[in-house]
Amino acid sequence: MMDYESFKKELIERLKEFLPEKYREWEITVSKVPKVNGYMESVNLMPSSEDFVAVPNLYVSELYSFYQDCKDMEQVLEKTADFFVKGMEYVAGMAAKVELGNPQEKVIMALVNSEENKELLAHVPNRSLLDLSIIYRIMVELPDATFNSAIITNDLADKFELSEPDLYDMAKENTPKLMPRAVDFASDDFYILTNKYRTLGAAVMLYEDVLADIADEFDNNLYVLPSSIHEVFIVPDYVKGAEELRQIVAEANATVVKKNEILSDKVYFYEKKSGKLSIV
Repeated sequence: MMDYESFKKELIERLKEFLPEKYREWEITVSKVPKVNGYMESVNLMPSSEDFVAVPNLYVSELYSFYQDCKDMEQVLEKTADFFVKGMEYVAGMAAKVELGNPQEKVIMALVNSEENKELLAHVPNRSLLDLSIIYRIMVELPDATFNSAIITNDLADKFELSEPDLYDMAKENTPKLMPRAVDFASDDFYILTNKYRTLGAAVMLYEDVLADIADEFDNNLYVLPSSIHEVFIVPDYVKGAEELRQIVAEANATVVKKNEILSDKVYFYEKKSGKLSIV
């Protein structure tokens, strides 16, 4: 069985053999795609013209895992080629239905852990918040009631001629509109705070008056538990002690939450009177 690097080399060398003729002149490149809490190495096929603005990412680690299971390189190459072709068909279909319009109206915010994303934060506009960082994404709503989004890098921000304060102001206004808050009730005193997509929903806690309204409802200070980058849990501070809540978050991160979706091991305290958020 090949190791990862040998597998990647053969994947690059032989993939075109399994693609339709029209893709065989395309250039194969390898890039690191920024992800929350890390990067994923991707093989991409790029056209010589600029007719296409998006192509599917072929993540090498996922393909290598499939190879380790099936132990058949021919099968991997067939599957990869099929995925690429179907991906191109999907991208073309969505592009025909979606208009980006004014990109400034599509800027949204997301939260990531600062320590775990040092490399990413060096290449993207961001703003610190406790042990977290606010980053920005371009969001496009799709006709199938889902959405796609891409992280705004420094290069992309320069292209749009947008500073970090510009992006923050846009995201602060756009995100609640494009990704309205959703509250699920696990119990009378346990709220799950996210957005209507249940994706990148931890940023909802930054929406204007969201925590203030919940604190008013309980008439109490709050603990905010970072369940993942997609949601946070809200409990009034009389339910459990801070140490017990920290243990719950740490255990969930270690056993349940996917590594690329972990937000923090910390627990946050929202003081009703001052409206301030702090680490417990």
